[in-house]
Amino acid sequence: MDIEFESYRAVYGKCDRQGKFFVTDSKEKLEDYDGTSMDLFKGTYTMVDDVRTNCLIKKFPTDPSKLRLYSRLRKIRHHNVLSVQSFYDVSRQPRFVFSWADGSTIAWLKAGGGGAGKMVKSSMRGRRPSPKFREIIIDICSGLEHLFQEKIYPIKIGAENILTCKIGNNHLTKLLVDEAEEPERVNEDIHKMKLWADVKSLMKTTFTDCANTTTDIDPIASKFFDAIGNLSSEKLAKYPDNWTIRQKAKYLLKIMSMDKDKVGAAVQDVGIHWPKTSKGLLNSPLREMIAYDKMREFPSKYITSYPYDFLRICKDVIKHWLVLPDSVKDACTDWERLVEKMDTWNPEIWCILYDIFG
Repeated sequence: MDIEFESYRAVYGKCDRQGKFFVTDSKEKLEDYDGTSMDLFKGTYTMVDDVRTNCLIKKFPTDPSKLRLYSRLRKIRHHNVLSVQSFYDVSRQPRFVFSWADGSTIAWLKAGGGGAGKMVKSSMRGRRPSPKFREIIIDICSGLEHLFQEKIYPIKIGAENILTCKIGNNHLTKLLVDEAEEPERVNEDIHKMKLWADVKSLMKTTFTDCANTTTDIDPIASKFFDAIGNLSSEKLAKYPDNWTIRQKAKYLLKIMSMDKDKVGAAVQDVGIHWPKTSKGLLNSPLREMIAYDKMREFPSKYITSYPYDFLRICKDVIKHWLVLPDSVKDACTDWERLVEKMDTWNPEIWCILYDIFG
């Protein structure tokens, strides 16, 4: 390892400095949003034609392996990963030059960045992450997925590894990687699970801090957090925790257009049931819909012990609302009201279906 590092120093020392970069170290640590000093130093990165930009400098003790890590990180370019712009050493102590960030995302959130209250919204069943908080989580997941694609496996994901960069009035979340496992020495699947667990735990804790509660959390929000690492960032962004009524109806029609046997088997034992009153009767308008169906020349013959048929009857009410008789419509003002009832009967139904079918 020392031979590799010394070789780098020898070549670097012979380089023509003209037209190259220069890094000026202010020797001043970056102050986080909570007033604490981060383990990053402010600097200025000067490029060709005297173009200057702010940068962050990470200093390490003598560690020849950092050159290998730099050679892997310098190729990473992703909007949710803090880019490594350069590498140099001082007295054999390595330095990473990162693009600029203003502080840690977690400290920014806890300090009321953007208004901590704006990171939480209330529902009938408790607190949920706001669209901005969801965006932060999805950005973290997107950055981590890209690192995995490039075979970069950070040692851990902690609050100090999730930074925020202010661009105009917006804050962009970026992952900082200054330590990583050697790809050939790590069990990829196990280590990925660990890192996803890091992210999930950190964001859950941060959310409860912003919400100022550990108990009044909407079950739908819990399902969203549990999906971190289990769904891709793209699918997580479309998670049904903030779907509109129309989106829910459209999704149900999509599922019910799939293979009947496959859907039926998938929803058989996942917590989907026909809703009943305290007297054991089916809820309206399902009861009225079944009564109407029995009078038809070619009835659908819904089986009330079969979860698939519960989805099927709801689909039929939505799809054929305009031609349904008054006996059904009198029990439900419109098809949108039926979707609302589905939420009331089983608040997690859309999450259950999305976790299965995506």
